[in-house]
Amino acid sequence: MKKREVAELIYEMLAGILSGTEFRLTKSDAGFMRKIPKGRQMLGVPLWDYEPEFEFSLNICIRLDAVEEIFHRFSRA
Repeated sequence: MKKREVAELIYEMLAGILSGTEFRLTKSDAGFMRKIPKGRQMLGVPLWDYEPEFEFSLNICIRLDAVEEIFHRFSRA
């Protein structure tokens, strides 16, 4: 299998589990995202190809706009 095929399989299986929720696949972010009041929740799915095996991880992230604003005051971004 190729990396793209494995990624599609993972996305398909997670989409079934996440059906009925507001999570939507965003391939550009390699995972699923849903908006929440004043932020968003993300389920990232990084994938590594160690031919002939693949490894992936599930990363859960919550982004709050208020915290992001405070962070950027000090990060020089």
